[in-house]
Amino acid sequence: MKISPPYKVEESTTTSLGKTEIICKDQDFYILFEDEKLNFLSAFLYWWRNPDDIKDTLLPEIKSVVDGLVEFTDIGADVIGLAYIEREVTKLIGSDVGYPDIELPTVGFNEIVLKWLEFLESQGS
Repeated sequence: MKISPPYKVEESTTTSLGKTEIICKDQDFYILFEDEKLNFLSAFLYWWRNPDDIKDTLLPEIKSVVDGLVEFTDIGADVIGLAYIEREVTKLIGSDVGYPDIELPTVGFNEIVLKWLEFLESQGS
């Protein structure tokens, strides 16, 4: 996901996936990654911007895999694609909607989801 200026950087941080910025544009929040290969992750997380949905659905799905309760799970983001979560690797499948599929460590995926949730909750979302 590429967002053109002007926008306001709300938060900058470095995670295991590299440098990230959470920005506000037109009264909406987005998480952007320095690594352009992660553009699809930005788009995926944009559709997960309700803290209750993250806490009630997305995080429990990740946890069930990390804790070994299930071997894998998949979870969508409206019309933007699918995250196929395995214990070590999460595959974001977006080729059907114009994004290249990407793989990232599940630990990093979980870290970014938690950072995103923390930010959204701090904004009263």
